[in-house]
Amino acid sequence: YRDYLCAAVRENDLDFPHSEFLDTHVHPKELERFQSWFGPGAWLKRADVHATQPGDVVRLERWSDLNSALVRFRERGLKQAVLQKHCAGDEVKFYAVKGGRLFWPYYPNDSEGYPFDENTLRALAEHAAKAIDIAIYGGDAIISPEGKITLIDLNDWPSFAPCRGAAASAIAKFLKEAYDAIKNHRKTATV
Repeated sequence: YRDYLCAAVRENDLDFPHSEFLDTHVHPKELERFQSWFGPGAWLKRADVHATQPGDVVRLERWSDLNSALVRFRERGLKQAVLQKHCAGDEVKFYAVKGGRLFWPYYPNDSEGYPFDENTLRALAEHAAKAIDIAIYGGDAIISPEGKITLIDLNDWPSFAPCRGAAASAIAKFLKEAYDAIKNHRKTATV
């Protein structure tokens, strides 16, 4: 999952923090090259899927915490993890359905309230979703004090917890349109 996302954002030149895949069995000596990442800290994320339980995404304040975090991932049976540089700013979460049927950004926590252009965030999210071929998705971005938007995560079929009513309607409409398009394509293919 994350390998596909990281490759897609690089190929499409989207704003995304530098991220590297690590084997959870890596020798601690090999982790020394990441010391410079830990001025503002870093994030360790499971590599196979988006966060599904507590501990799947871990904030690391110090480089010295990296090896023990990898050991905890390994003890859970995870073979790989992604180390991602920290981006300072406000976290904004969003939920979306392809084609502008729904876009729901919000601040999940206390924040500074840095201003940002919602249309720019929407365009970045849609571009990233298109790059990994997902239509019903959610994600996270960081808004810098200057208003720069950096995507930090994207995943398909999120909970839509704060906007389930609006999401249900948008998802149903999208799925009906997709079904109708397939049905109409089959009709024209058999004629």
